[in-house]
Amino acid sequence: MMYGCSTKIYSLKKFSDVKGKNHKIIVFEFNNYTATPDAGKRAANIAVGVLQAKGYKVYDFVNHKRPEGKISDIKSTYGADFILEGGVSEWRYKTGIDGEPAVAIQLRLINTENNNVEWSSTGSTHSWGNSSIGSVALSMISKIFK
Repeated sequence: MMYGCSTKIYSLKKFSDVKGKNHKIIVFEFNNYTATPDAGKRAANIAVGVLQAKGYKVYDFVNHKRPEGKISDIKSTYGADFILEGGVSEWRYKTGIDGEPAVAIQLRLINTENNNVEWSSTGSTHSWGNSSIGSVALSMISKIFK
């Protein structure tokens, strides 16, 4: 049996179960652990778009690294209730005949009030060689935020 794409997502709870849509979420550039330039910005940008499309209030700071210092300083400076941060560990086209796109990211939602991690998820996927990394990442990130 052959499969065209495989997506694996690990979360203890659904993102939608964490907090209501009236809370403000700030998204900075995700950490990039790949050799692909700007993979952290690309993944964060897709996450912002998905969250906004689902009706969440999102502050888009994907062109900036998260400032050093206390999380409470981010709350007082930006007025955000949560920080969505993450890391990109794969963002590439696999080598070979088909050049399949492959993406892997890790995300966590931090409460700026108490510094608790309220939600976290890890996902990885790949698809056929005729798919783009962006479309594969969008599909996976959309599933992560269900």
